[in-house]
Amino acid sequence: MDEQYTQDELDEIEDMQEDTMEDTQASNLELSEEMKEAYGYPEPEEKMNQHSFLHKAAFESPNTLKTTYLNSQECGRPDFPVRFLLSVKTVSEQMLDEITKEIGIPNIISRYFNEKVMNITNSGMSQEGFAMNLNVTRQINTTRKKIRSGNIENLRGGSK
Repeated sequence: MDEQYTQDELDEIEDMQEDTMEDTQASNLELSEEMKEAYGYPEPEEKMNQHSFLHKAAFESPNTLKTTYLNSQECGRPDFPVRFLLSVKTVSEQMLDEITKEIGIPNIISRYFNEKVMNITNSGMSQEGFAMNLNVTRQINTTRKKIRSGNIENLRGGSK
């Protein structure tokens, strides 16, 4: 039984297939948009090297306390050690924050001690040029060793 379709019937079947394909594409697009909204866009993993690490540490980090390694000569002679100033800042935050919020003024005592700490720690990034050595060069230590002729002959199989 050979069925012959008329041109109109073939056009109608073709239109139905195109409509089905368009509906499938639209639902796939909608599903992918929902997935992007739910999980976010994929982000490539950040690649770090010595230059990008130093750039982040020196210029993008607002807190230099973790990256500073100053000796007493680089700091000058601060009136108080950094740890003491940080302790006073913490105490002033704990004791005065609630009172200053009630009054409606900022805690300027805490801000003052924080600025003192930042003045000391912002002045440098390293002790003994650690940051510059990391940024500019890689140290490769090589030593010269005298090779005895007997070892070379041995490597050749020991024949003279």
